[in-house]
Amino acid sequence: MSNSRRKFSAEQKVLILREQLENQIPVSTICQRYH
Repeated sequence: MSNSRRKFSAEQKVLILREQLENQIPVSTICQRYH
């Protein structure tokens, strides 16, 4: 079985968190978008 886990850089993590905080998007929606 291959490892399909995604790895995000620090910059990508900041952008994702900022998007969630500024737009009040549910975390579940963010998870689905970037999965």
